[in-house]
Amino acid sequence: MAVTLPPTQKKKDLPNLSEPVVNSKASERKIREVINRGGSTTEVSRQSNKEKVVLKGINVKFTVGEIDAIKTLRSMRPVENRNSSKMSVSLHDWIVEAVQEKIKRDVKKYNISV
Repeated sequence: MAVTLPPTQKKKDLPNLSEPVVNSKASERKIREVINRGGSTTEVSRQSNKEKVVLKGINVKFTVGEIDAIKTLRSMRPVENRNSSKMSVSLHDWIVEAVQEKIKRDVKKYNISV
């Protein structure tokens, strides 16, 4: 199969940007509102990027017994909607919550700041 360039557009299909749009759906007032609303400067957006939390994924291996214990503990948790047979928290969320609780306990125990 031969490789060719895409077909070129005819000049009549291209919009003429030098001419004003006559049938504009947006009124002049709405256009001014958008312009006057403004935006943020690049310095502000750089500062907000520094404050973002960076996530990093890791792989963790558990024994079958540990997974079964976690499933049992998850099933004992109260379910928000009693009509649902779905568990209230996923395995992943349960593990993340357990790690966060452990970090809080150890930070308090060893009197360190993280």
